Amino acid sequence: MKYWVGERICLLRSMKRLTQGNLSAEVGISQGYLSKLEQGRFDPGFHLVLRIARVLGCTIQELAEGDGPLKQVTMTVVVEPENKAREANA
Repeated sequence: MKYWVGERICLLRSMKRLTQGNLSAEVGISQGYLSKLEQGRFDPGFHLVLRIARVLGCTIQELAEGDGPLKQVTMTVVVEPENKAREANA
């Protein structure tokens, strides 16, 4: 099972320009454990999410549901049409 809160922790940590080492030290967990949380391998539980949210300056709801600054982040994937790729190589 993949836990999506980890991806939100990673995204918000990156937005705040914190390293895994910085965040894990402030929260009181190992960097390895934080890495696994961000990969979605563990469910962090309420109290740990609360500590992480406090350090990141967000609410638990923002981490759990992607509200707040996370709603404003979008990813764009550009796929070049096959015929354009052929024209460029010709």
